[in-house]
Amino acid sequence: TFDPLTGDYRGSIAQELAEYLEHTDSTSEDAQLRLTPGIVIEERFLIPGDSPEGLLAALEFKCFVIWGRFWISHYRRGDHDHGYWDREGRMVYKKSERKPFLPDFVDWTRIVRMAEERAKHMDLLRVDIYVGKGSASLQRPETRYVLSEVESEQTSTFDELLHDEGARLIIAGYKIGNYRLVENNEIPRVYFENGLRLPSNYTEVCQQNSDNELCKGRYSS
Repeated sequence: TFDPLTGDYRGSIAQELAEYLEHTDSTSEDAQLRLTPGIVIEERFLIPGDSPEGLLAALEFKCFVIWGRFWISHYRRGDHDHGYWDREGRMVYKKSERKPFLPDFVDWTRIVRMAEERAKHMDLLRVDIYVGKGSASLQRPETRYVLSEVESEQTSTFDELLHDEGARLIIAGYKIGNYRLVENNEIPRVYFENGLRLPSNYTEVCQQNSDNELCKGRYSS
């Protein structure tokens, strides 16, 4: 956040860091519970705009891909919500009071292609893509398209009709048999028996002896 009185970010950043470092994550996700505490410093990702600094937050597209085909994208910029856009780049649901639009520099075809490429072989995958420029390269002509994260859960709040349409498409894929079962010999049996949390010494044990019962796949003979 920008401090308009001092023109400086550092005070607010330091305060937020102090608060987060004292915060215990309450998530139940196993991966987050195993992360080593630390700080990641990244280049700011921006677009030119009419702000006091002449800059705005980068554009974010939360793309929902169903059975390998781009269905809809939740279009955001910072805290501003611009609604939902379809595969052809048309607005299908408006959430902003202002008239939303796609800036001329956005290559919508590229966004669709990136999302579909990463969602192959999935019934549903949300692919988040940022579009903008790094703060050190604002004068360069090229626009950057950066994969932020992928999620197998919805997480966005949909209009009821949109939600029902997405659910219908997913269920229809299963009803027509638009999938095939793939044997999985990689996931340890203990993962299924103990739920999400593997024993704390799991990695060490398997590195020393991959034949250990703990490390065998669920479908291993």
